[in-house]
Amino acid sequence: MSLVDSLCGVPSATFRVTEKRTRKSSKVQVIRLGEDISVNATTLSEYCFREADGIAHDVMTLLGAVKFADRMLRRHHSKNWARRIHIEIPVFKPNAWLLPKVHETLTQCLNYLTGDDWTFAFVERSGSAPAQQQSPLSDISLGNRDIVFVPFSHGLDSYGQVRLLQLAEPETEVVCVYADARAGGGHHGALKRKRLTGVQYVGVPVKVRPFRHPEGSFRSRPFMFYLLASLGAIASGGNRVMIPENGQGSMGGSLVTTGHEPKHRSCYPGFTVRLSKFLEALTGKRVTFYHPALFDTKGAVLRSLAKRGEDVRAILHGHPSCSCDARLASRDGKMYHCGICGNCLLRRAAEHNAQFDGATEYLFSDLTAPTLENALRPGKSNVKLTFFADLARNGARDMQRLADIGATPQHRITQTAAVDLARTTGDDIAVTTIKLMGLLEQHALEWSEFLAKCGQDSWISRIARG
Repeated sequence: MSLVDSLCGVPSATFRVTEKRTRKSSKVQVIRLGEDISVNATTLSEYCFREADGIAHDVMTLLGAVKFADRMLRRHHSKNWARRIHIEIPVFKPNAWLLPKVHETLTQCLNYLTGDDWTFAFVERSGSAPAQQQSPLSDISLGNRDIVFVPFSHGLDSYGQVRLLQLAEPETEVVCVYADARAGGGHHGALKRKRLTGVQYVGVPVKVRPFRHPEGSFRSRPFMFYLLASLGAIASGGNRVMIPENGQGSMGGSLVTTGHEPKHRSCYPGFTVRLSKFLEALTGKRVTFYHPALFDTKGAVLRSLAKRGEDVRAILHGHPSCSCDARLASRDGKMYHCGICGNCLLRRAAEHNAQFDGATEYLFSDLTAPTLENALRPGKSNVKLTFFADLARNGARDMQRLADIGATPQHRITQTAAVDLARTTGDDIAVTTIKLMGLLEQHALEWSEFLAKCGQDSWISRIARG
């Protein structure tokens, strides 16, 4: 850490990726290939349909190094969100990585996503890239270029949008990049009971050793899964990547920020545009990201599934939304959605709007209750009420703040966001403004109806009012 960084309270670190044993240094943190991060060449073949040229392995090393650094270097949340991170990476194709445009677009992409200051240095890696096996995606017809790759969590949004895509485009082949970090045994085991007919699943070919106390924000996570999906799209010739998040999830974090944290841009088009520019600079090929539910609420997505004849209650039962650690949201040994985090409140408002109340079991089940404790379902568990009270307060107020924007025509935040969206998507500003206002007004309506159902004297309504 430099003297300037230290005085300013900015965490700073240099990471060096190496294949060799290296002495520890107070100035450089070593990341060992094969120990701290490892690349599975067999799994990697799922993304690359031809012999490796080294770029694919280089990308995996980059992803592992970014994840390692992001999790290792803790933020000073109470002082300064941003960090300065420099990574030295050995690559098989240095001529590609040393192009100024590659470094420029890579750092712009990560800086925009995480709110940090990233820099990289690339050096030539000894030897040649390990040979890849033939792709196991045997059902994918490489002569058919109508293929869509999807960063896939098996949550409600990702599952719902894949189903809607299948119903709208039955001839399109879908490849899901399984992104749920909670499936500890690997994606294949986790999906045995959940597979969609006609969909291929591919795993993450890079692993990073676990940390005891990792940095919890992990803003770089979408960089890994979107980039993996893009690599598959480029290799297959399909070049289409679908981002399944609904509009509230895609843009809510950019319109409503928390404290001193920068805007949350994991599903925002500004990030995918920057990622596309990086990929084009690196590979010479363009990836098309599209956001089919960008201007839809979660309630609208549920209504669309119901209109197409899907069993929405079964979908809700099998596909989670909760952001709370499942171990905290248990009762009598059974896991529940917590019911009060931001994701759960959004889900509950959507269920009410689409007339599917009662489809999900929640730990805090009775939102008409006068207190948080009274909302808790009966049973035995060590529930941390203080933790959940903070969770509920943040979730409800964020939902209300987004609704307040939608209830105010010509709001400055809306106008600024519309200009930014139009710039990144290439659409007309006036049309984008109308679409964005429609989304925000629908969110405000759904949230207002949900609070009315809970009652003005309920604890959740009082929290929303501040």
